[in-house]
Amino acid sequence: MQVGSVSHTQLGSRHRMMSLSTLIVRWRETPAHIKKESMLRVYRQLEPNENIIVGGDPADGGNDYCAAQVLSTKHYDVQLVFQARMESQQFGHELLKLAKFISKQTTIEPTIAVERNVGMATIFVLQQNNYKNLFRMPRLGEMETDESDKIGWHTNSVTRPMMLAALSMALRQTGLRIYDLPTIKEMMAFIRDRSGKPTAGRGSNDDLVMSLAIALNVAQIVPKTSAEKINSISSKIGAFPQQQLFDENGISNV
Repeated sequence: MQVGSVSHTQLGSRHRMMSLSTLIVRWRETPAHIKKESMLRVYRQLEPNENIIVGGDPADGGNDYCAAQVLSTKHYDVQLVFQARMESQQFGHELLKLAKFISKQTTIEPTIAVERNVGMATIFVLQQNNYKNLFRMPRLGEMETDESDKIGWHTNSVTRPMMLAALSMALRQTGLRIYDLPTIKEMMAFIRDRSGKPTAGRGSNDDLVMSLAIALNVAQIVPKTSAEKINSISSKIGAFPQQQLFDENGISNV
């Protein structure tokens, strides 16, 4: 795939949803130690106290994949990508391994957000293994609901266009960095069908696109870690001009 040969099209057009020449995407080759067929593709080392969101898209049968995109809210990049054909239940076990791998490097449990439409078996495995940091989707307009009913990301006629629009904006207007070539290829094949619905093109999958959209949208909902909040506050304080409130004799200058 040659970047220079891609025509200028925008996410949500009637043709390709994404074009490398119009997206703010910085891609680099997969490291040599990672095989092309590897289920887990790692693009950089994680850092201590780095807040991580894992967006998971379980398989819906057929020829679909289970996929997970690992998004850093600190660097706004996707440093790990999981993709494999497997049952949704097994995907839950793989997410547990992934979370353990992430926690060991960051010292923080990542937030895992699984699409619950077809991912209840995945969520069940995570719950049975007492994984605590599961994303719970807010339900507007509902005073009280069963807590377990809210676990996971719910993709429906309202949230689907919203989450894809947010991904479109992030790619066109921010510094979201994607290093994974299979993800970029899926984006290039994402189109609008005759009814106007954004969907994967014929012969293509959408698991990497949807899992990335989930991770990105959850990152906008989940609060920052304490360390990130402190750094954010400190940077804002540092932006204020320095003022000498008292002179050397303790007399107010204000």
